Amino acid sequence: MTAAIVAELLIGVIEVAKISSLLVSENRTATPEEDQRVRAAVKRANDLWEAAG
Repeated sequence: MTAAIVAELLIGVIEVAKISSLLVSENRTATPEEDQRVRAAVKRANDLWEAAG
């Protein structure tokens, strides 16, 4: 895996972690926008993982 792919994977993990921690700290469920951002980050990470081989 190249450094660029690893960096993009970490960005996705950070995005999910930020939203998750916000939801937990505010004791609420995700808005549709937050849900979409998490889904997009997970999809991007899966795509990168598969492309890396």
